[in-house]
Amino acid sequence: MQKQESEDQEEVHTLNELRFIQKMNKSLTTQLNKKIHQIEKLNKNLSEQNSKKDDFISIATHELKSPIHPILGFAELAKTGIMSNDEAWDGVVEMATQLQNLIGVILDANHIDRQSLKLSFSEINLKSIITQKVMISKASPDCMVPIVSELGDDMIISGDEVRLGEVFQNLLNNSVKFTETGLIKVSGYVDKSNNEVLLRFSDTGKGIPKDVENHIFDKFVTKNSDSQKPGTGLGLFVSKGIIESHGGKIYANNNFLEKGATFTIILPITQSDQVS
Repeated sequence: MQKQESEDQEEVHTLNELRFIQKMNKSLTTQLNKKIHQIEKLNKNLSEQNSKKDDFISIATHELKSPIHPILGFAELAKTGIMSNDEAWDGVVEMATQLQNLIGVILDANHIDRQSLKLSFSEINLKSIITQKVMISKASPDCMVPIVSELGDDMIISGDEVRLGEVFQNLLNNSVKFTETGLIKVSGYVDKSNNEVLLRFSDTGKGIPKDVENHIFDKFVTKNSDSQKPGTGLGLFVSKGIIESHGGKIYANNNFLEKGATFTIILPITQSDQVS
């Protein structure tokens, strides 16, 4: 009798051990599958990043070459006497400025990727900055439509004047580039209840293609496929990085009742800068 009980206890113990082993095996299998999934995801991300880096190098190389060829061309025209030295020099300066700006965008994109973008904060008047950028855009030979602004006088925040100016100019440049009829409108006001400034840059241009609307702020994404209006696909990526570095947000959407697109920026106001 005792022997039978002992055998039964041993059998129960063995069954318990088997159940425990099975449970552990199931748990380890689950954990292993999770790790495999994580590794596969990391490999996919690394592959995508490598692909983006290759695209970046290709785009950057092409864009850097674009101003260089005209510079060489201006030098040759001046050398052969087809163009005066003054005219050639003006052309060289313009192309060199484009090259400098392009290098700046590439470096900014790299800093944003590394989360090392440096900002210099001070009390700034957004209306003053935007008004200046609107005047520059109106003077552009590419501007074919009116640019109107409706800006509050009390849009005073703590921010980097130069960096935010770059964002505003980039948005205006895009609107000028893609708007041939209608108008471009910039509006802004202080939302005291939420302690923030809300800005809108709207146009009646081509709008954002549906296939890129949800990825418009990603690197290497451009609004157009027109080879006559090339771009690096870095401008909006950098703009988003600058806005987010200010603790703000930026959105983009196509207009509902008319053609074109609207970019909305929300920037916080610090307590010391808030208008009472």
